[in-house]
Amino acid sequence: MRKVLLGKLGLDAHWRGAAVVAKYLMDKGYEVVYVGNQTPEQMVESAIQEDPSLIGVSMLSGSHILLMSKFMQLLQDKEMKDIPVVLGGTIPKQDKAKLQELGVACVYTPGDSLDTLGDFISGINVNTVNS
Repeated sequence: MRKVLLGKLGLDAHWRGAAVVAKYLMDKGYEVVYVGNQTPEQMVESAIQEDPSLIGVSMLSGSHILLMSKFMQLLQDKEMKDIPVVLGGTIPKQDKAKLQELGVACVYTPGDSLDTLGDFISGINVNTVNS
C-alpha cells in the first residue's frame, strides 16, 4: 500500500506547503490522508487508525525540536518507529542533525524540489514498509 499520513503539529495555520506536497504525492499515485493540525498524541492516534507507509509532518512554528521529540517518542512507545517520518517546513540547517537523531528520516525545506522529496520517498520503497 502506498498511503501517506500528512498533518501539521501544533497550531500552525500555514497549510499551503502541505497542500502542494499532498497534490504532488497524489499525482504520483499515493493515497494521502490529510489530518490537519493535531497534537503529537492525536497524530500518533491518526497513524494507528490509518496504518500509513509514510508520515509527513509540516511545521512552520519554530517548535519543531520540541514537538518532533515528543512525536517520535510516542511513535516509539506505540512500536511504530519503523514508519518513516518526513518533516517539512522552515527548519534551520543547524537543526537537521538533531531531528535525524530523533529518527526523522528526511527534512524537506522551502527551495527543495518536489522531485527531491519524491526520489527520497521512492528510495525508501514505501510499498513494502507496512507489508
